[in-house]
Amino acid sequence: MIVQASNLTKKIPDGSFQRTLLDDINLTIQENEIVALVGTSGAGKTALLRVLSCLEVIHDGEYTFNSSLHIVNLPESGLANMRRLYMGFIGFEPEFIDNMSVKECLDMPLSAIDISYKERKNRIIDILELIGLTSKLNNSISSLQYYERMYISAARAFIKRPLLVVADNPCKQLHTSEALAFLELLTTLSREYGGALVYSTYDPAHLKKANKIVYMKDGKIIKIAS
Repeated sequence: MIVQASNLTKKIPDGSFQRTLLDDINLTIQENEIVALVGTSGAGKTALLRVLSCLEVIHDGEYTFNSSLHIVNLPESGLANMRRLYMGFIGFEPEFIDNMSVKECLDMPLSAIDISYKERKNRIIDILELIGLTSKLNNSISSLQYYERMYISAARAFIKRPLLVVADNPCKQLHTSEALAFLELLTTLSREYGGALVYSTYDPAHLKKANKIVYMKDGKIIKIAS
């Protein structure tokens, strides 16, 4: 089991009050499972993704990763180590250093794991072939079209073969056909590179690839469907 979350609650200061972002979340995610988080703005989707991907400190509840790693109350250094070794992240607005080449961008996450230079080079070529962007190897990120930047963002998230990849509303800026093609790509990458995939959406058309659909409202999970 990749994710086992029990009674997770996340609150932040709001003036003299505490604002609840996540309220008693209980969720399990299996290896290679594809999970969609569904809900309107403010439902808690992003907050849950940030907690699952160790971008936020958790103080209340239990979160066990890969059956044995306990995440609650980890210091920032511990959370950073979890992200570096085990996780990938995709946002709807890809974050890159624009003057980097595609090759440099994809090599960056590989430098965090213990593999040879030859293996790093092979992985970059293989994943570019899979996403259909081999010709862009030496191009700068700034020269790419938006959908190409999204494809590179997905490749960067999966290339180190993480146990968990989270995608925060990745289809937000894509047209309908582009969004469906991108979700197909994420499914292919998840299958080829392993690990579980969790993505958020507000569009019912984006749910077809999910093995599990988690409906959220006001920071709570109100329904889980398979």
